[in-house]
Amino acid sequence: ARLSPEKDQEKLIKSFSKLVMDYPKAKLLILGDGPLKHYLSSLISKLGLSSNVFLLGIRFNPFPYLKRADCFVLSSNYEGQPMTLLEAMILEKPVISTDIIGSRSALENRPGYLVDNSEQGLYLGMKDFIEGKLHFEPFDYETYQTQALEMFYTRVCN
Repeated sequence: ARLSPEKDQEKLIKSFSKLVMDYPKAKLLILGDGPLKHYLSSLISKLGLSSNVFLLGIRFNPFPYLKRADCFVLSSNYEGQPMTLLEAMILEKPVISTDIIGSRSALENRPGYLVDNSEQGLYLGMKDFIEGKLHFEPFDYETYQTQALEMFYTRVCN
């Protein structure tokens, strides 16, 4: 992700710091780069999370990281079409996202867990995931693709 205010990794890191109090072995990997890189790095140090949170920079192929992850968390304050949610679901990863319009649209009637757009919301979502309280169905990407193409052709061709 772009390390920028709209992606709000600060909120994610702060909520993760609460999670680490309950689960000290938990790890958070953040891929990407951007204007907030140094600020987020300082925040990680300030919160004592250097052994738990890692800013890995840009990865031209993020999919191996995603495939090995237990879960994908989106902390954005706004998104258009959050492709990363769809990519994570295709790789059969549980998805936790802030409840914003773009994520709500992408996850509507699909696997994924929407949480309040706050530190507490993200914390509770991640905690519920670790404690096995969330149930995720497989994502039928073929049906999604067919429906998306039908909607496109209906709106463009009619």
